Amino acid sequence: MGTTSILRPHQGNALMHVAKSYPYLLDVILETIQNAIDSGATRIAIAADQKKRSVDIVDNGVGATKSKFEEALQSVCQTMKMRDKLGQFGIGLISPLGKCERFTFTSCPKDSPKDGFREWTFVTADVENQADTVLIPLRAVSGYVYTSGQSETKRSDKGTVHYVPWRTKVHIENYTRDSKISRLNGIDELVSETLERFSVAMRQNNVRLNVSFVDVFGVKSVKTDIVAQPYTGKPLAPYVAQRRTAGRTTFNLYLARGTTKGAQGKVTFGQEGNAFRFGWRFFIMNAREYLDKDAAECLSSGILEGEILSQFAKLTESRKAFVKNDILADFCEAINEWYQKVGVHLMAEAKDENADRRYQELGLQSLQTIESMMKDGRFGVLAMAMESFKRGTVGDGHTPPKKGQVDGNQVMKSLSSHTGRAGDSNSGDSDGRTKEPPTESLSGHHPFTVAGPRGTRRKLVKNDSLGLQFAHVPMEGDDRLWDLDVENGILSFNIRHPHWVLCDTEDAAGKRKICQLQEYIAIQALTHFAVPESFQHVVGKTFDDMNEAFVFLLGNSPAYMRKNT
Repeated sequence: MGTTSILRPHQGNALMHVAKSYPYLLDVILETIQNAIDSGATRIAIAADQKKRSVDIVDNGVGATKSKFEEALQSVCQTMKMRDKLGQFGIGLISPLGKCERFTFTSCPKDSPKDGFREWTFVTADVENQADTVLIPLRAVSGYVYTSGQSETKRSDKGTVHYVPWRTKVHIENYTRDSKISRLNGIDELVSETLERFSVAMRQNNVRLNVSFVDVFGVKSVKTDIVAQPYTGKPLAPYVAQRRTAGRTTFNLYLARGTTKGAQGKVTFGQEGNAFRFGWRFFIMNAREYLDKDAAECLSSGILEGEILSQFAKLTESRKAFVKNDILADFCEAINEWYQKVGVHLMAEAKDENADRRYQELGLQSLQTIESMMKDGRFGVLAMAMESFKRGTVGDGHTPPKKGQVDGNQVMKSLSSHTGRAGDSNSGDSDGRTKEPPTESLSGHHPFTVAGPRGTRRKLVKNDSLGLQFAHVPMEGDDRLWDLDVENGILSFNIRHPHWVLCDTEDAAGKRKICQLQEYIAIQALTHFAVPESFQHVVGKTFDDMNEAFVFLLGNSPAYMRKNT
């Protein structure tokens, strides 16, 4: 007959080990927010104080009765929540253990307000030292009453009453000095991390968030009435991939709106039927080996926002990623499939737009230089050449465009060098769109403009004006480096020409070389146009011979290595 041996784990040490599922203070804060949303809260407030090393999270959810809270304590590592709730593992209540000296959980149940507020106190050292049974001190808290209004304290002969707009409060004090564990990068991180993970649930429950943050120097910053905004990008057609192991993979994605800093969209991941989401950096930690490199680049590029949901993938205990298994591998195969059918085309369009935006910004820089040059009396011949440009839209007083050149009327004006350098606050709206200049004719105005996505891609420039415009186009099958349309004042650069390609790198040196090449070509083009027509062929041939030498100097001469200012 066999025998058995008794396994008696050290209870305190076991709880400390379980709490390590949330290794960082930020994880603890987010877990507490999650519990607040689960409890039906519509108002949540976070107060983090790096100087005092304390954190408070309060919410107006349903609160917890004594029996409910104790049931939760006895069910650590066992779910107490329904499938439609955010959490599943019931260990969030003890997540602060090991990361602070002590924390308290104070709550008053909505259904039994006469029970009043109760406070449980968790002392890390005491929990860690209890081997057989872990006892958590509990006390009734008098003098506190829940109110749906503002905090208020009233004093009378009967005592002091604090009216508070919360039913549950988690207070963390003297959190660890370990900078890696306790790292909080300010109020913006707290807000962005909360919105990344809980936007879906916050929208569903109409949750509003208030955040207060005091840094190590005592400087306080506050953000109030934060709500989860809906996606603002252009919705893509719904896409569902069906896989044998992973089941359905649903892509609810949008093309993110552009900003002055480029595309800033974020894609999150989650389970069907569960409002919790986690971000790209957590997803890729477990999925890297299963996901194609190009698909990963697409999802992390910022051009997309939205969510990708799995039917069968399982969350890790920390709820920051999917469990690494065959389901995750199959889920990634569904993403790879989506990329080949949809994402590859989105990336191609995004790369073209990024290149256009870059050319436009560099074009503006070069046009400012050319504009200054034209104001110098020494270059009067070149300035006079531009005076003869007759460009504009169809109508009285305008030279009609060449046949086949018009794609349609221009809706938005080009960017002008008069608006300042690219990126300046006066060069466009915050989303990167150009502000409309006046439509009336400006006497003596010779604008220097450049076509591109921040203005508009078009064949013609704005009306009632004389000047010079840059355009960057792939002149396929054309061996010319540039072409000057003298009727419309458009100087086109052939971005497929070997000289241009040699200069066009993504680094700072590439920007410098492109600007200098543009300016050199502009002088060439104006000079070529200014000389008598009988000499233009000879001058053009001379310039063509010089270009190869100039491009060599751009890439190799120390004299051309200075940075643009």
